[in-house]
Order: sequence, then structure tokens, then C-alpha cells
Amino acid sequence: MHSAPPQLANLCAVGRDGNVGLWVPYFGIWTNLGNLGGWTLRSLSVSPTGYNTIYAVGTEGNVGTWGGTSWVPWHVPSGWTLKSLTCGPDGTLWCVGTEGNVGTSLNGSWQDRGNLGGWTLKMIAFDSLGRMYGVGTEGNVGRWVDMQWVNAGFDSWTIDMITTDSTGTFWCVGTQGNVGAWDGDSWVDFHQWIGGWSMAWLTFMPILA
Repeated sequence: MHSAPPQLANLCAVGRDGNVGLWVPYFGIWTNLGNLGGWTLRSLSVSPTGYNTIYAVGTEGNVGTWGGTSWVPWHVPSGWTLKSLTCGPDGTLWCVGTEGNVGTSLNGSWQDRGNLGGWTLKMIAFDSLGRMYGVGTEGNVGRWVDMQWVNAGFDSWTIDMITTDSTGTFWCVGTQGNVGAWDGDSWVDFHQWIGGWSMAWLTFMPILA
């Protein structure tokens, strides 16, 4: 059996019931924060170090930023209902709508990018080098190269979402709510370390000084 990886120390996740969980490294257990701020969530994302804004997308397409005790609504452009939001390395918000289309927001300016690269997406992610990845509605993963998606090579699982931890290791949630970490060749199942939850989303929070 694999031991709990140290990267779990700053793991925050959303379960299939929209509840939020955190790994507690001192006790080696998973703790349930429930429906944080009274919202039922789809996804969580944290802006790059220096901003440290937490964004959430709710199951009704509502979007908010964490205000310390509750979610503060974030304006979504008319005609859009979001299913995921990811912060890019430069602070750009990459939003995926319920139709798999993509929109970006930077400094209050919204850009409709349509079905980026011809794919219908579930979500957008970035690795530690700032390279962009997309998860398609069929669970396939592509990397954005020269204005098109190319196969990222994560073919052993069917994926719902993907992210990276502070070491650059890729993590994913599979379509069955299972959680894996990429070892360079395949996904290693770490589901036993997350309280038996069926997962919807993972995010690794910045380690605060």
C-alpha cells in the first residue's frame, strides 16, 4: 500500500455531494467541512501566489469568491452558466460553460473563446510550467500546443478533472470519483487517503508562511 504523499498537506477537494474536504496532516485524516458557506459546489480554484483569492462554482452555475465567512457573488456575463473555473498563472480566469465553451476574464474584461480548439470541454488546467491542459467531455486530456489540442498522454483513466501539486505532480479525478497521482507512466490510485469520498474536484492550496 502506498503511504500518504506529503503533498496532501495542502489538498482541498469537493465531493460529489458538493461538500468541501481538507486533509489534516497532523492526524493523517480527511475532514469534512460540509457545504462551505451554504453553497453546494462543483469546483474550487485559487489564484496564483500573491493574489490568494479562492473562487468557487456552485451546482447552479453560481460563482463566488471567499470573503472569510461566506461566498461573495462574482458576476458571470449574461448568457453564460459555468461548470468550472480555473486561475491561470497570470491571474486570468479560464471559465468553462455548461455547453463546453470557454471564456476568459482578466481585469474585468471578458473574452468569449467558443469551443477552444474544436473541443467540448469539462475544464481547463495549468501545470507548474504554465502549460495549458483541457479535459474533454469524453474524459480525454489534451495539452494546448500551437493553437490546438494534442494528446497529453494520460490515457489509462477516463478523467473528469486534472491539476498539479506544489512539486509539479499531476493529480486527477476519474469519472468514477476516484483519485490518482501520475507516476510518469500511469495513474496511481490514492483514493484510500481521502476518506472514501467520491470526488468531483481537487485543488492544492498555497502553503501560507
